[in-house]
Amino acid sequence: NLDRNQIGDVGLSVLGQAIPKSALISLSVAKNALTDQSMKLECAKNLEELHMNGNQITDMGALEFCRHLMEGSRLQWLSLRENQITSRGGEIIKTFLPSPANVEY
Repeated sequence: NLDRNQIGDVGLSVLGQAIPKSALISLSVAKNALTDQSMKLECAKNLEELHMNGNQITDMGALEFCRHLMEGSRLQWLSLRENQITSRGGEIIKTFLPSPANVEY
């Protein structure tokens, strides 16, 4: 749980590179001033649970996230509440997640 640490996009990218692919299954980075740039998080497809609430992510970030999910994902729970994602962006993400994954936006 790294909520409210102001790690930003660069910090999350460095964190994602430092964590071995199988070492982390759940990550919470709520309220960290993350933008669409953070949706390129490579380690996200290896997570089972990801919370990114209260950041500055938009539908463009949702599309970027889907590009990474196309290669397969173990993600079962994704929370993007209190961002700038519309129902359109949220529904797009749902189509790329394994069934019966849960998405909050």
